[in-house]
Amino acid sequence: MRGIEWRIVADSLDSEGIHHALEEKSIDKEWPGHKTSFILEAPSFDNAPTLSADDLARLRRRLIKLLNAVEGVSGQKQGVASRIKRLVQTGYIPRETAAFMLAVSEARNVTEYQAKRLSPTEAEAVKNAWKAVVEWAHSQGIAIE
Repeated sequence: MRGIEWRIVADSLDSEGIHHALEEKSIDKEWPGHKTSFILEAPSFDNAPTLSADDLARLRRRLIKLLNAVEGVSGQKQGVASRIKRLVQTGYIPRETAAFMLAVSEARNVTEYQAKRLSPTEAEAVKNAWKAVVEWAHSQGIAIE
């Protein structure tokens, strides 16, 4: 009853082509009366004046993938902040990089749990923190999407 959300990321299709593809696979044919809607994900948030909750959630998922790569494991039950702090204590992540990771994680948390919308200045700080994390990961030979 809650519906299905589709996410499509495709550089080679225009919005009309994607809409047509969704109509072909639509559940509307099976469940009359239900409306199909879709969200096109932007490939980058670099030029956006602020970051949406979805943008921040995407960054958090990438951060979790990075932490998994650093540890060589996945499916940790420990929270993101706890994992970061533990990896600093064990010498896997430098303190300054950890601070940037925590900034990204905390920005996501306040938008998710407190319905805060980041100001343009806050969004820029998070974007730069993420860039610093990516630079560190690349310097360690860790590829990030």
